[in-house]
Amino acid sequence: MNFLNSALMAIAMTASVALIQPARAQESDATEEGGSLDPTSCVSDIIEDDLRARVAADMMNDDLPGLSDATKSEFSIATMLCGALYSLDDAQQEQYDQMSAIFTSRVWLAGDLERIGISPQLVDDTMGFGPGRANPNMMDGIPEADLKRLIEAITESGFDLSSAPQEAVRELSYYVTFSSVYWGVVGAAAE
Repeated sequence: MNFLNSALMAIAMTASVALIQPARAQESDATEEGGSLDPTSCVSDIIEDDLRARVAADMMNDDLPGLSDATKSEFSIATMLCGALYSLDDAQQEQYDQMSAIFTSRVWLAGDLERIGISPQLVDDTMGFGPGRANPNMMDGIPEADLKRLIEAITESGFDLSSAPQEAVRELSYYVTFSSVYWGVVGAAAE
């Protein structure tokens, strides 16, 4: 991407942040009244689908998970803009960047799963992910009993996982892993 494109992207993202800032202020008021606020969604809300897809693809790279230099340079513009809304220090910004990549990947995968006929909400409900739920740690893999329960729930919903493309199974696995990390951190922070 050349400098002009980068500058135009930064201007567009700045305008996007300016548009969402009043909404964030309203959410902040709601937070003070006992509501909740998830600043991680700010980044995913303002980036284009193409970048969201590249973030997810990079994060699912089995050989070298994490953002490529090209993706990271574009993605960091959004994370820095959104991080500025929350006055993050350097250490917080680094954690914010990582959680934003996980959240963005989760959002992209949820859309992919939905497109092939697997409900992300069904996955979350079955695995216990979400506000006020168990949010189990599945970073080292999905325990066999949980995997069996998930397969049964997906099958009962009418989706034949046994005939699904291997990529769908892979995306489902990553969705569970990213959800586990995301909700584990968000759930722990809420306690």
